[in-house]
Amino acid sequence: MRLASFATWPSTAMLSSLALARSGFTYIGQGESTVCKECQLVVDTWKRGDRPEVVHRQRSPNCAFVQQHLQDSDSISSISRPAAAAATAEIGAVASASSSSAMGTVDRSTDFARLQDEAVRLSTFHDWPERAARIVEPRDLAKAGMFYTGQSDRVQCAFCRGYLHNWQYGKAPADEHRKEFPDCSFINRLKDDDFPAAAAASSHRRPHHQHANGSTLSSDISRYELQQLLQVGHIAANLFRNMLVYCLIKHFLSLFVVNLFSFLEYVLYI
Repeated sequence: MRLASFATWPSTAMLSSLALARSGFTYIGQGESTVCKECQLVVDTWKRGDRPEVVHRQRSPNCAFVQQHLQDSDSISSISRPAAAAATAEIGAVASASSSSAMGTVDRSTDFARLQDEAVRLSTFHDWPERAARIVEPRDLAKAGMFYTGQSDRVQCAFCRGYLHNWQYGKAPADEHRKEFPDCSFINRLKDDDFPAAAAASSHRRPHHQHANGSTLSSDISRYELQQLLQVGHIAANLFRNMLVYCLIKHFLSLFVVNLFSFLEYVLYI
């Protein structure tokens, strides 16, 4: 139920819907407001660097969900394994984006008719690996027609049945879907205007480096961009070295010429 509620989670939001759902929060449907159904804690705004499990534990330490799943997460940067397992078990029954009634469990291998609903597709990402979640947002994958197969970062289109995997930073799900499966009826119906906000928001989902004091530092560049910067730095270093060698040679040549003329003048004078 929790993850499926984030089908309309704003593309500009700083936090991943997956992290919020695993921390016990459900999206209310307005702004960035989320609520825990166990303790009724409401959080209206989230900032870059917020850790949902820490916020939940600090603001509502007596919450049943916190007591059961989030008590021992001080020393780790992610949700504890019991919490992830609980999320996996709990999101068996999902709600349609246009209906509040429960829909039961979804068979990811055969339930293609139900998987054509975006909220149902989103609910399949309850066990999406955290490493992959730092690269691509489940909401963007579900919006592009994909659902999670349960294997590594492998997703499948509920319409053309095509598979995509090995996600990298900067790869937009809709663009990759369109490139690999240009005949897919679903992706061809989507407009490019549906995704620019999600693509822009991908910069907010870069890896966070944990400090010893528990604070987070958001990385502003992707691995690919870092490689590009290193290459530029290497080229600049080579240029600087060549310029330095050129200047030294020019300097010594100038000294040689001056001394040569002085010597010739001395010889001629004698």
